Amino acid sequence: SLVSAKDSIIIKVTDVKNRSVNSTKTSDYYHKGERNFGLWILMGEYETYSLYYAITVDHNVFNGFCILNGTEPITSSRKEFQQFSSQLLNNDSKYQKSDYWLGWYYVEPKLNFKEFSDENIYNLIEENYLNETVTRIVDTTVDDIRNFKEIVANLK
Repeated sequence: SLVSAKDSIIIKVTDVKNRSVNSTKTSDYYHKGERNFGLWILMGEYETYSLYYAITVDHNVFNGFCILNGTEPITSSRKEFQQFSSQLLNNDSKYQKSDYWLGWYYVEPKLNFKEFSDENIYNLIEENYLNETVTRIVDTTVDDIRNFKEIVANLK
C-alpha cells in the first residue's frame, strides 16, 4: 500500500500471481489492440458523464483528466467541458490539451516502457529509486486532484 505524505489517500496495490512479463507480451501490448491500462480514479459523475483522473501506461506513462460517457471518451472541445480544460491549463502549465483529455502530462521522470532505452527505466530496478519515483507520482497525483477539485468547485 502507498500512502501519500500530503494527504490521507491510500492506494492499495494487489499482486497478481502466476503472471509473467516477456518480450512477446510487451510487444503485443504496444502493437496490438487498444492501450488503456493504468490507474483510473472516478472523481465525480455529472448527468450521464463521468470525470476521471487517470495515470495511463502507453508508450510513455502519462496522467491527466478526462470525461467519459459510459466507456466512451468525450472530446474536450465540447462546449460544456471547455471551461474545465481552460481553467486546468491556465492553472498549471505542465498540462497539455488533446481531443480526449481535458489536460494531460508525462509523469516525472518520463518513463518509456516501450523502448526500455532510458536510464530512468533501468534505475527502477533499484528499490530506493523505485520508491522515490512512485512516491513523487502519488504526491503529485494527490496535489493534481485537490487542485482540480477546487477548479470544478469554483466553476459551479
